[in-house]
Amino acid sequence: MTRSALLGRREWVFAATSALALTVVAGVGNVNLQVVDYVKHNLVFHDLVEYPWPLTCRNLAAGGSLLRF
Repeated sequence: MTRSALLGRREWVFAATSALALTVVAGVGNVNLQVVDYVKHNLVFHDLVEYPWPLTCRNLAAGGSLLRF
């Protein structure tokens, strides 16, 4: 492999810093403010991690399934 195909330390530091900055700006990990819609997405991700698949959220008032992931 030639030297031009490899990333140097400077490029890796730039890439890591850029990725971290974009992560913070996007609000991942509740470090920065998130759009209100992402509250729902965070809850869905939590349920997908914690409960067995397929995940079904029951609507007890209607007697059937409301959501299924």
